[in-house]
Amino acid sequence: MGLDDMLNKAKALADDLSDKAKDVAGDVTSRAKDIADDVGARAKDVAGDVGAKAKDVAGTVGKEAKELKDIATGEGSLSDKAKAAVGSIKDAADGEEESVLPTPPTPPSAN
Repeated sequence: MGLDDMLNKAKALADDLSDKAKDVAGDVTSRAKDIADDVGARAKDVAGDVGAKAKDVAGTVGKEAKELKDIATGEGSLSDKAKAAVGSIKDAADGEEESVLPTPPTPPSAN
């Protein structure tokens, strides 16, 4: 085999390697695009879920605020209203109604 034959064979091998590299790069690019599309779709789903939950929370807060306002503007002494408001918050925190208000803290015990 002469030098020209070896050069031609090396050139053919280089062309084959170049074609294979382009195929691999195309496959990688295609897979990366698919992954990016999947991640984008998941992000949209999560954002939709978060938005729906935020609306639920806003509705619950509004409902609880209205209930507390009704207690505050209703009949009874200040003490009765305070007890009713605490009871309403506890009921919501105990799951009688879905609540986003925190459970009132337990007072620390005296040492």
